[in-house]
Formats: sequence, structure tokens, C-alpha cells
Amino acid sequence: MDKTEALNDLRQYEAARQQSEEDVRQCVGRARELGASWAEIGAMLGVTRQAAQQRFAELGASVP
Repeated sequence: MDKTEALNDLRQYEAARQQSEEDVRQCVGRARELGASWAEIGAMLGVTRQAAQQRFAELGASVP
């Protein structure tokens, strides 16, 4: 592998990461709309309730 290939791989992986992040955000928003708690979302993501709420607060602040 040369430098150009490595950089192209990096670009592709970053694009996939960004798409994955958007997919997660959409799922969190949908879960919140359906009444999922921050504790439940955090458990699915392997983080605390507080960490999930801080990361995604704008997606469902009105749902307890």
C-alpha cells in the first residue's frame, strides 16, 4: 500500500463513520419520539444515561 491508497482509505472510512453517526442520531431521535428513556438509550450505546443525554440532547429534550 502506498500513501495515496492509505489516504483514499482514510477518506472512505471517514465518510462511512459520518454516515454511521447520522444513522445513530436518527435512531436515537426515533427512540426518543417513541418514549425511550435516556437510560435505555445509553444502555444500548454502552454509555451512561448522562452521556447519552449530553450527546443527543437536542434530539429529544421534551421527552423525559
